[in-house]
Amino acid sequence: MPFWFKCFRLISIIALLFLAFASHGSRSDELTTATPQKINEYADLLHKVIYDWNYPSALSNEAIEQQIIKSGVQQDESSIGVIFRHLMALSTAETGEHARVPVYVKQPLLNKHWQVLEKTAPKTYAYTHGYYIYVQAANDYKGSSRRVDSTIPELIGLKEKLLRIGDKEAVAIASMWLAMEYSESAPLRAISEIEYALPHLPDDSANNALESELGITTALSWLSSKYMELNIPSKSYEYVAQLIEIKRKKGTLKAWDYSYAVIALLSLNQYSNAMTLAEEAKSMSLNDTPLQGYIARALELAVLIKQYDGENSDLIIGLAKELSNYHVDSVPVHFADIKPYAKAVSLAFSSDTKNFNIAIDEYKKVMQEQESTITFSRQIGLKKYPALRDIYYLKGDMQKAFLYEKKYKEVLIAYNTEQFNLSDRLETSSLSEDIELAQYKQRELKALLDEKAGLTSNLEQLQLTIFALVVTIFCILAMWLWLTKKQNASSSQFDSLTGTLTRRAMLNSLKKALKRDSSSCVALLDIDNFKRINEKFGHEVGDEVLATFSQTIRGRIRKSDKLCRYGNEEFLIYFTDSNERHVKRVLDELNQSLSKLTLWKHTNERFAVSFSSGVLKVNGDANLDTVIQCCDKLLQTAKQKGHSQIETYALSVC
Repeated sequence: MPFWFKCFRLISIIALLFLAFASHGSRSDELTTATPQKINEYADLLHKVIYDWNYPSALSNEAIEQQIIKSGVQQDESSIGVIFRHLMALSTAETGEHARVPVYVKQPLLNKHWQVLEKTAPKTYAYTHGYYIYVQAANDYKGSSRRVDSTIPELIGLKEKLLRIGDKEAVAIASMWLAMEYSESAPLRAISEIEYALPHLPDDSANNALESELGITTALSWLSSKYMELNIPSKSYEYVAQLIEIKRKKGTLKAWDYSYAVIALLSLNQYSNAMTLAEEAKSMSLNDTPLQGYIARALELAVLIKQYDGENSDLIIGLAKELSNYHVDSVPVHFADIKPYAKAVSLAFSSDTKNFNIAIDEYKKVMQEQESTITFSRQIGLKKYPALRDIYYLKGDMQKAFLYEKKYKEVLIAYNTEQFNLSDRLETSSLSEDIELAQYKQRELKALLDEKAGLTSNLEQLQLTIFALVVTIFCILAMWLWLTKKQNASSSQFDSLTGTLTRRAMLNSLKKALKRDSSSCVALLDIDNFKRINEKFGHEVGDEVLATFSQTIRGRIRKSDKLCRYGNEEFLIYFTDSNERHVKRVLDELNQSLSKLTLWKHTNERFAVSFSSGVLKVNGDANLDTVIQCCDKLLQTAKQKGHSQIETYALSVC
């Protein structure tokens, strides 16, 4: 370790110790006044401000304002009061013409305030600090997704801090905030964070509404949504089925909870099961609010449209007209498209072309409004084009139906390609990102200096605080530069086109894994007729096939499994703790998923790809060269039998 770095680290530690000593006395006094009852009261109030203010719900703005006045949060000068006052004010700081929460900030929010909440209620601290990071950056970047350049590093820091504290539920809540921000840039990371948090998340019986907001049911809903975006409906249905079962046991199941389940089953062509769930949602909504009945009928209409065979048009028309005339007060923006969609469906069977086109324009207008008002709006395109495709299919206009099917495929590919590209960019830090992070920290420091009139500490303590912050910023910059160097050094382990491990990195990893694992499988995959694809469509299309092929595999295998690009069109997968039957099922599902991908970005020709594979079951330590030779032998046997073939054996037969 260089001498300058040792000195730098020593100065940082001394500065932080001075800061901790200076503020210790005031924090210990604060801890006695930050009672769990007061924290839970403020947390429940903040939950209403975030989720009910300016939103059509059972709780009006006037009712929330009365609760704010009654709570006394505006007059509370304790650290807890300062935190919740700041968060309530920030929640509507950028609302445009909408009403703002009548709470006003009187002093800056400092680290010493957060420390009191962290010591008293770690789970509430995890939610509120995560929300503070998110909403502050959302306001700074005017709603742009560029905010993740600052929120993700800060949320990672929050998670690491909570890991040191040791509260598993608090760490899980921080992971959920991180997953929400990753959903804008790196879908697989988002899924990884949610699945990491899932076993430790609080349920609906948490101490306050904030702690349970990012709980088990939210995690299951997000996982179902993310897997549908990645076009893996079987995994989506797996998680939403768990969500439905949990809510059924708790008696909180609503019609809208069936949405992803029905969509996933329709994607899997399981129309009968989808209709069963739609009817169950409809029966549950009979004694519920009109909104739930509205959603249940929309699910039933979606299933009927997918089952359309030219004979059930009367059922579709009748239900579509019912939805068009259905009266619901204050429909949330997420469901505002149901009524114009139903109207367009009902007119699709008529000869009234003029009103049909008007209905289509109205539906498109509502979808545009959703894109401009919903925070995570990229999924709107994934919903809009299939809906237009189905409407024109009902009308019998196959040309436009095919046009919107093509647009849907393009949006799906572009959506996931963009996310994976952003994911790669986040993995390798750049100097510009380091500078932007430093500037963001310096803006916070400037804001602290501008608000110094509100500080209660003396000038000496203020100087110590500023010095410690500056040292901390330089420490962060040094750490980021070190991580960048480390990441650049390890970049040679990954294939630049597919993002998978290189052959050398995979073989080095397998040498250790085969000694460690008692039971595993190795599969060698080869894309069928890949040479013909290159010759017919060009290498640009061939590269797209390879990239799409690897993304599809990574989206299906487990985090513990390993994938590498072994040759030009050959891929090697190592399945930990697996048998031949499990691996064959995974490979069959991958072939089935690939068979549905027929539209490609760099050619107008439609074609699907498949692969053949040789799977070897390995029990305990084995010679790596022998394993690879056996896999290659099995692969050649599979290819001799035709396309999409799988040969599986144990090592002893080779």
